Amino acid sequence: REAGGRGGGWSEEEHAAFSEVQALRLAAASLDGERDEGQRAADIGTEEVDDLLRGLSSQQHALVEARAIIDELRPSIGHHSEQVSEQRRVCAERHQWVHAIGQTLGGLQSKATSSAADVAAVFSDLMHMTKENQTLHEAVRVGEAQVTA
Repeated sequence: REAGGRGGGWSEEEHAAFSEVQALRLAAASLDGERDEGQRAADIGTEEVDDLLRGLSSQQHALVEARAIIDELRPSIGHHSEQVSEQRRVCAERHQWVHAIGQTLGGLQSKATSSAADVAAVFSDLMHMTKENQTLHEAVRVGEAQVTA
C-alpha cells in the first residue's frame, strides 16, 4: 500500500500505525545520531585518556630514572661533602700558618730594619776608623822617612 492512503484507502487505524512507525523511525534516526555523537565523544575521550596514560607512563619512567641517578649520586655527595670538610680544615690550618708567618715576617722585617741601622752605624764607624788608620799610617810613613833621612 502507499503512504497516506493513495490508491486504496487506509483505515484510520492503519494511518495511526503508519504515523506511529514514521515517528518511531524519526526517533530511531535521532537516537542513532545521538548514539553516534556519543560514540565520537567517547572515542575522543578514550584517545585523551590514552594520551594522558602515555604521558603519565613517560613521567613515571623519567621519575624512576631521576631516582636512580639520585641514588647513584648519594654516595658521591657524601664523599664530596667529606672532601669539602677536609679542604675547609686544611684551608683554616693554612690560614693560621699564613698568619703566623706574617707575624714572624713582621718581626724579621723589624729586626732587619734594626740590623740595617746597626750595619750603617758599624759601617760609618769603620769608615771613620779607616780614615784615622790612613792618617796614622801616613804619619808613621812620614816619621819613618824623617828617621831614615
